[in-house]
Amino acid sequence: MFKQFRDFKKYKEYISWEFENKFAFWATCIMIIVGLFVKLYDNLNLFIIFINDICVALIGAYVGSLALIFSGVVFLGGLLNGRFEKELIKYAEDDKATEKLYLSYLFLAFNILCMIVVTIICLLFIHSNLAEPPFVAFEAIFFVYCYFSFFILAYFVAILRNTVDLILISKNVENAKGFYERANEVRVDMIFQYLCSKTSPEETKKLLKDYITHYIEVLDDSEEMKNELKKYFSEYYSFEDKE
Repeated sequence: MFKQFRDFKKYKEYISWEFENKFAFWATCIMIIVGLFVKLYDNLNLFIIFINDICVALIGAYVGSLALIFSGVVFLGGLLNGRFEKELIKYAEDDKATEKLYLSYLFLAFNILCMIVVTIICLLFIHSNLAEPPFVAFEAIFFVYCYFSFFILAYFVAILRNTVDLILISKNVENAKGFYERANEVRVDMIFQYLCSKTSPEETKKLLKDYITHYIEVLDDSEEMKNELKKYFSEYYSFEDKE
């Protein structure tokens, strides 16, 4: 996992200036300003219970988010079939787009796991008898913790945005697939009509039925699938005369 992070330079996402970094930075600055305004450091004893409740709630939220990440990976596994994967690569203009997408979920899960550990450590320090850290150290720790907390939230939103884009791409692929499938049907019908243009409609239908039936019989499929194919073509070409 760490080798993949290094190969794809995922560590740069902490300091790049994308949506998640901008949101985390400005949200953290606001939190620092608010903390100074309410004199969080000077009145730390008054905020201990509040900070404890926030940390406990964050741990629960982080654990729950891991389940959402798992669901997202399962969703992608079902969505990224061969044809759609090619469309994704074409859309992203990157041959490794699929691997990077999966790795983004893994990167998010890794960061959440780290934040769970860090939050538990913070809880232990909060309830310990150790002296309060110096003001500068407290503000630095507060800044780093807030930044990564907001970074994870914004990263979640960014992945959600990418997932929505994937769904829209998949809809376009499905629509294109339906169009080309219909075009192929028309093309095949035209070929059959041309080949059988010198025979009567009854003979054409009989020849077509014989050809299709023979071809289906030699397919390496189950009998159930063969019967379904025969039924489909029988209805499509009206092999059976309706009473």
